Amino acid sequence: MTRLLVILFSLLLVSCSQKTKSIDKDLDYLKYIKFLQKTDNIQLAPALVSVDSILFVDKAKVSVDFEYPNAEINYTLNDGMSQKYIEPIYLDKSSKLKFQASAPGFKTSETQTVQVFKVSKRVNPEKIKTFPDLDETYPGDGVESFFDLKKGTLNFRAGHWLGFQSEGIIIIVDFEKAIPIEKVKFSLLSDHNAWIFLPKSIRVKDHDYVIGRKDLNEAIQNTAASLEFVELEIEAGVYKHLEFFIQNFKEIPEWHQGKGTSPWIFIDEIIIE
Repeated sequence: MTRLLVILFSLLLVSCSQKTKSIDKDLDYLKYIKFLQKTDNIQLAPALVSVDSILFVDKAKVSVDFEYPNAEINYTLNDGMSQKYIEPIYLDKSSKLKFQASAPGFKTSETQTVQVFKVSKRVNPEKIKTFPDLDETYPGDGVESFFDLKKGTLNFRAGHWLGFQSEGIIIIVDFEKAIPIEKVKFSLLSDHNAWIFLPKSIRVKDHDYVIGRKDLNEAIQNTAASLEFVELEIEAGVYKHLEFFIQNFKEIPEWHQGKGTSPWIFIDEIIIE
């Protein structure tokens, strides 16, 4: 009889222990669910911003797509007051926009900056020639890429970029008829991790006569990849023939892992105004 009571008591203890473990698991699960429901330590992803043309003549259209319940997109135009995004934004001048996504219970997304640039006129040269010839690896869409108003991105492999790994680059442009010109802008890429640097200097010539020059500073160590516009003021006049001389640095600086080799220069657009 005593032995039977001991056995029954042992079975009761095992049953209670199993129930306790089950309750503990349920409590742990509820804590886990509660943790998942607590989102104020989770940051929203940036909104998807699209621009129909970063370089434009008349207008640029900027659209935002962000599908999340109760989310709101706010933006600033040229660092002005914050506004709520409701519909596509149309811009008729060079502008800088900053976007942030927010939603109840979440951390606001990182700021996303977009810049668009108005071009006074579109230029279609009659002839374009480069020395050396376009690189087979990064030929863009041919020499026409210099004047097609299609802007490349930080992903230099995505297209539009023309890459050169030469100590000097010459781009010769002839127009069907002479046009008035006051300045020239070069759209360039700087990405030291990919061995892409800004040039040492740029000269603009009308045949043998120098009409504009720009010297650039030497590369600064550990700068982030960026899209750059280099503007040259030239002697205002009417020109039918232009020659651009882009001087590259002879070697990548000592602080870079590619030191001793020739850096790349990437150009996606030449803007003539």
